[in-house]
This record gives sequence, C-alpha cells and structure tokens, in this order.
Amino acid sequence: MAIRTVPENIRGELIELMCTVVARVTPPLITRVYLPDPQPSPDKNAEFGVIGLADGSAGFFYAWLGETQRGLSARYQERELVGANPADLITLYASDNDIDRSFGLAAINAISQHLFNVSGFAPSIASDSMASLALAPEDHIGVVGYFPSFIQRLRERGFRLTVIERKPKFVCREPGFEVTLDPNKLRFCNKVLATGAILLNDTFDSVLEYCRRADAVAVVGPTASCIPDPLFARGVHIVGGTQCVDLNGLIERARAGRSFGETARKYTIAAGGYPGVHPLLDDQ
Repeated sequence: MAIRTVPENIRGELIELMCTVVARVTPPLITRVYLPDPQPSPDKNAEFGVIGLADGSAGFFYAWLGETQRGLSARYQERELVGANPADLITLYASDNDIDRSFGLAAINAISQHLFNVSGFAPSIASDSMASLALAPEDHIGVVGYFPSFIQRLRERGFRLTVIERKPKFVCREPGFEVTLDPNKLRFCNKVLATGAILLNDTFDSVLEYCRRADAVAVVGPTASCIPDPLFARGVHIVGGTQCVDLNGLIERARAGRSFGETARKYTIAAGGYPGVHPLLDDQ
C-alpha cells in the first residue's frame, strides 16, 4: 500500500514519536477488532472502530467522518487484522485515505494505552466529557464538531456557544448559540473543546491556529487517546481520552450499538501534570 512521505504536521510528529516507542517497547499483537459500518444519526451514539491488543489495551477511531470512510469493513477484514502487529499500521496515519488514516491512528492509540499500562502512568479519571475544563458562566465556549447531546448539555448550563462544523445542514444562529462553517469564529472564544475527530480529518493544525487567544484548549474523545506530547507542544492544555477496562465487553457493546458504559472509562491528562513520553519509556 503506497504511503506518501510523512508530512510536517501533527501526524508526522506523532508517527515519529510512536516509532520511537515501538523501538523500545514491543506492543502486544492485535486480538480483537471492531469495524463498524457507520450510519450517522442524531438519535444514535457516535460510533467508533476499535483495535484491541493482547494485554486488553484498545485504540479507537471516530467512524462518522462521512462518505470517505464508507467501505471500511470491505477494505480491511477483521480476520486479517487479528494476530497482526499494531506497529505495522502506524504509518497508515500518514495516508491521504481516511480509512487508512483511521486505522493508523487506532494503532497509535492502542500502543499509547499499552505504554501507559506498562509504565504505570495512570491518567486522572474524568467525571464528564468536558475533560475537567473549568468553565465559568461568562465563558464564550468554542466547540469543534457538532455532537447534539454534548452541545445540549452545554446549552442547558447557559453558556454562550460557537460550534464549528463541516456539515452545512447543522448551520444555525440563535441568541448565545451559533453553528457555523467558519473556524475563524474560534478567535473570539476564550475556551475551546475540540473532538478527537480533528486528528483524523486533517484539520488539527489549522484549528489550533484559530485558538491562539484562548485561555484553555481541550481535545477530547476516544480518538484522542494517543500519547499527548505533540498536542501539548502545539498549545493544547488538556487531552481527554478513553481507556478500555473490559475489551471483550467493549467489543460486544460496540457491536450492539450501545455506548461503552462500564467497559471503558474517560480520563484527562493536563499538560502541566504529564511527565512526557520519554520518562514513560524509561519507567517501563
């Protein structure tokens, strides 16, 4: 499979770091895989693909990007992935193909979770989807990615919200609430919550450029469960990911279209409390 030269962006740096990791730590082989055939709907939970390793670690990828991910389960067969080394999938994250890039990031996330486990690094458990971001009534919050239930919770708390979306059907404007296609509106937000999907749709670096004035920027979601070093280096303050607790149970719930529930837990890593990938490698 032809892969272009690793780009000089978040993807390039994350791939380079993960190659350093697997040179020091041999990741477990892939034992479980879930490849969704996504059908996005406002009344459904967002769907994620899953790569599970022999030690119970799991890597996720957001599966609702749209048409560019269709045919995912035809391009990759679960039976062909089981028994594979996730390290062999890392460079797929450099691909221009969204399906390949999804698998590359899932492999990176799975290996990252394995590194956390073997190094003894335990991220703080998150109580909600806000990544422990301290919010005040006067905040103007920017949200990158329209997730109806998440947006509704913020609106119920009375926050002024600007939501950046790529799908025109969601665009609207009301007092204190706007959904727009224009990422430049993030410049007026003092706190920003971005979903991990920006690591997949190749918008991470451009989105961060619009957040330079923000007091705090958080990137959250199962797709953001990677080693956070490159994110922190680019100005992200908090990364919120997902850690698998019960791999078999998680796969079963995913296949049934259910949320992960007790089979996974949300966590947060703050830039100021994270030791860095190299100390983690020294500790394993």
